[in-house]
Amino acid sequence: MTSSVVSLFVSLLVIVNPALAVPVYLNLTRQCTGRQRQGIAITAAAAVAAILAIAALFGTEILAALRITVDALRAAGGVLVILLAIDLLWPRPAAPAATEHAEAQSPAIVPIAFPLLAGPGSIAVVISAAAEYPSWEARGLIGVVIAAIALVALVGLLLAAPIYRLLGDTGLDVLSRLMAMVLLGVGIEMLVVGLGGLLPALTK
Repeated sequence: MTSSVVSLFVSLLVIVNPALAVPVYLNLTRQCTGRQRQGIAITAAAAVAAILAIAALFGTEILAALRITVDALRAAGGVLVILLAIDLLWPRPAAPAATEHAEAQSPAIVPIAFPLLAGPGSIAVVISAAAEYPSWEARGLIGVVIAAIALVALVGLLLAAPIYRLLGDTGLDVLSRLMAMVLLGVGIEMLVVGLGGLLPALTK
């Protein structure tokens, strides 16, 4: 089980990829104060932990009850990632400065926590691991892995502020557009894989 836990952690770390979320997080929180940015990072990390924990405990049952397949979830996540990448490539006019009501429009849950960090890929991995190891002891170890992944994501987002000070607005624009191209590729891949699972004839 120990090797499986390590394998699960590595797989989730690669799929969640907090480094990929940093420029997106910086771009979406450009108008926020330091305290607001920190709050968004904490909320996003907590949401990642909650999403993956729910997937581990109830993922199979929830998807079955809603008649939603993992492939459909993956395709939907791919669409969201593609839209986010397009928005980063051709940004909208600058939003008004953050106010006390900014939390109501916080990007912490969507798109940072889902689908950028805890996307369909990581959800599918967690559901598969929970199905393979259904004992409560195994579920506890999966929970530890999820907590560790959320902590890594939190650290990555909190380190984004020093990165912003180093890059400045111009550097952030360049980095965001570069990562937007990577995001676009990730989103298209998620969409294609999801559609391939839903419509196998497309991959023949």
